[in-house]
Amino acid sequence: LNATAQDLFSLYLKCQGEPFSSESDKLCNPSGVFFPAFRVNRTSEKEVMVAMYKLFAFLNASLGNITRDQEELNPTAKELLDRLHNTTKTTRGLISNLTCLLCKNYNIFQVDV
Repeated sequence: LNATAQDLFSLYLKCQGEPFSSESDKLCNPSGVFFPAFRVNRTSEKEVMVAMYKLFAFLNASLGNITRDQEELNPTAKELLDRLHNTTKTTRGLISNLTCLLCKNYNIFQVDV
């Protein structure tokens, strides 16, 4: 995910057109965005895995919303839509792996997100 994130973001901005492609720093306000906390230094391995699950669930839901919006706003942006779909599939795979790990190692069968 990390290796492709910047390219995907650049493609996303390009497909949005102006003013997004040239003024993203002015338009994006991270202080108004909720993102689940992740404090790896003060937690047990179990808590880290639960926090990772929550982060990937949040990321997956966000990618789903972005993909749905782009299908409506940019239906001809095939490369963008393909990359969004592939990234969403990757996050689903990570969530599946985390689910198995939480169940097997910690007997956690459900995580409230």
